[in-house]
Amino acid sequence: LATDFTGLSIILKPGNSGGTSPEGILACYPTKDHATINSELPISSRILEAGYMIDCLLTKYQTIDFTKPHNRFCNANKNPYNDKGLENTSLEPYEVVFVKSNDLVFLKDARDKGKLYQKWMEDVKIYNRSSF
Repeated sequence: LATDFTGLSIILKPGNSGGTSPEGILACYPTKDHATINSELPISSRILEAGYMIDCLLTKYQTIDFTKPHNRFCNANKNPYNDKGLENTSLEPYEVVFVKSNDLVFLKDARDKGKLYQKWMEDVKIYNRSSF
């Protein structure tokens, strides 16, 4: 998620619009799954309900008008974080802000790419390639 002050104020507003807790979308939930279902996923709905637009960093889904209901499930409810979950390819870390790095088997490709990119950035510092 990348947003501005207006978007953040919409997300932080109390009430269960888009979520299930009267404390708001960013309430404290008992498990990671509860947080995903009741907080992470409803953020987009809340922003759309407030009359604002959302966009996606993934090239495949950029410029889609999510205010139109028929576009809201354009990914057929598939999770792009799953290995091979994006038209039989794995998530490209340069197209997202965060790469989930927990040890779930179905997130291995993106996690491994993220670790490799991190190593490459550390190598830049070690070998001082910026002085070439």
